Amino acid sequence: MTDRKRLYCLVLIMTGVAVIVGGIAILGLYQAAITNTKKRLRETAQSQARLIEAMARFDREFARDYPDGPEKATLNKLLDAHENFAGIGDTGEFTLGRLEGKKIVFLLSHKHAGPGQPDPISWSSHLAEPMRRALNGKTDTIEGLDYRGTTVLAAHEPIAELDLGIVAKIDLAEVRRPFVISALLAAFPAIVVVLGGTWLFLRVSSPLLQSIQERDARLLAILDSVAESIITIDEHGLIESVNRATESMFACPAAELIGTNINRLIPPPNSGDQKHYLELYFETDKDNIIGSSRQTEAVQHDGATFPIDISVSEVQLGNRRLFTGIIRDITDRLRAEEKVHQSQRLVAIGQMVTGLAHESRNAIQRAQACLEMLTLDLGDQPEMLDLTSRTQDALEDLQRLYEEVRGYATPIQLEIAPTDVADVVSRTWADLQSASNVRGFELIHESEGSDTALHADRYRVAQIVRNVFENAFQACGESGNIRVTYENSAIEDSPAIALHIRDDGPGITKEQAAQIFEPFFTTKSKGTGLGMAIAKRIVDSHGGAIAVANAGQAGAEFVVTLPKDPE
Repeated sequence: MTDRKRLYCLVLIMTGVAVIVGGIAILGLYQAAITNTKKRLRETAQSQARLIEAMARFDREFARDYPDGPEKATLNKLLDAHENFAGIGDTGEFTLGRLEGKKIVFLLSHKHAGPGQPDPISWSSHLAEPMRRALNGKTDTIEGLDYRGTTVLAAHEPIAELDLGIVAKIDLAEVRRPFVISALLAAFPAIVVVLGGTWLFLRVSSPLLQSIQERDARLLAILDSVAESIITIDEHGLIESVNRATESMFACPAAELIGTNINRLIPPPNSGDQKHYLELYFETDKDNIIGSSRQTEAVQHDGATFPIDISVSEVQLGNRRLFTGIIRDITDRLRAEEKVHQSQRLVAIGQMVTGLAHESRNAIQRAQACLEMLTLDLGDQPEMLDLTSRTQDALEDLQRLYEEVRGYATPIQLEIAPTDVADVVSRTWADLQSASNVRGFELIHESEGSDTALHADRYRVAQIVRNVFENAFQACGESGNIRVTYENSAIEDSPAIALHIRDDGPGITKEQAAQIFEPFFTTKSKGTGLGMAIAKRIVDSHGGAIAVANAGQAGAEFVVTLPKDPE
């Protein structure tokens, strides 16, 4: 809900409260009026009943000679007095009745019944309820139907001296009318006041609301512009807000993150200890969690883990405790540190191997010279000649090992120039054709229609291709087919070329694929295990990637991806 909608809801709530308060006030006044009217009617009915009883007793004592008897004398007096009675309000009146057989007969003329008395009402009828109760000897004030079927507020009282009943009544609608009129009359000014107050409220609050919205927008823009992930959680570990970097870092939209537990993104470090950092903080109040930075692992939406550096701060808002975590993805930093450490190790290895090769070169050369002289002296001894030949091969392998290790450890300096990868592949294959161990192999080179031009170090690219080819030669044996194809690719949205080199040998297992680019790893009986490691270093120095595309299948396929314009 937006702030403006909240403002409108507040106005509606205030209006509703005013209406309810006004309604309660009018209802209270109405109930008071009903109570007062009941009291007035009851007092009137009782006083009239006692007066009539007194008249009846008087006539019984002093009007015995009245032609139709003392009771008739009393009724005639009542009729004469009733002629001059204006009634109670617009609809109020007295009714006097008695029971004749099974009917209620009314003795006085009523303003609602014309000049005469109302028609008799059956005793079993639902009409004239107040009179029925009076004739039953009951004294009370009720709301009920009168002889017309109109709801009235009536006080009824029996007249024991004459076996009559008297009712003082007024239409309930007349009692309600002033309050209904007051409510209607108050409604118009109330609406005007509410609308005017709303307009003034909005006019005064709109600049403030706009200022708050602008402040929130600026704060949100600042948070979204930060490269680090910023997550706010409550004291239960539930996520309340995230910035845009969080969505990108964890590959999950904010709507799916808000309301979930932070354990979803940053699980506890030990599977056997499911207590969250916050629980530990609340239990121990240790300040080494809040305000400090720590390295741990986070989990993306697809389950992939990556290293992070997280620092947590606490904010007290009233009775609530909120925690803000600033998260940095340190994958690139750790890779850079690993490269620095690797470079330092390689420099140390290179210095050691260079010194060792320099010191051992003369000894190896002397040994080779001695073997050559010995070969001349052993011309008629084949077995001895075989031993000297094998010794010479071992010395050459040792010298080659020195050179390969020194070459792997030496920092790579690239000479970037326009290069055609397809031409490099063709020339490298032609150079290798002179070796006797590759004459049984055929190159299937599918380069037509492919854009194979890029900027790279031609010599280093040829070294990559040569190492992959030699790996295929040794894996396939004496013969085989090697297929080379190309496709357009991309590295971080920059154009690149993907070079696919596939042989028809036994293939590479998943376990071997995981280690094949590590130094000194080899599955062959001969070799240093540095060929693919060197290829990876060259590819990395170009800003590219090399990988095994089909681990666990027959026929090894290497994919070398090189950017067309390395930075």
